[in-house]
Amino acid sequence: MKFRDPIIIYDSKARKALDTPVNDLEAFYKEWEIEYEKIEDRIVRVSRRLARFHRFLAMNDTVNKAEVDEVTGSRWFHRRVFDVYLWFKGNSSNK
Repeated sequence: MKFRDPIIIYDSKARKALDTPVNDLEAFYKEWEIEYEKIEDRIVRVSRRLARFHRFLAMNDTVNKAEVDEVTGSRWFHRRVFDVYLWFKGNSSNK
């Protein structure tokens, strides 16, 4: 979250989730963008709902709802959500 965009996180679990060849960054980045575009609308929609849960955040006394809205509405945040999705998908993959 520190570096935000345009970073795409490459790791073995994400690579497995995207089923790209080992160490082929070009294929990985291309497939990452293709797959992200397929579910981007869903990620954006769900991210917008996160501010509703502001009071349950561990840091709710230092971060206000508007700040949560700003972060969860950001393109870089949506792309990091996709990275986490890939990590979990690749972690459960047997490829």
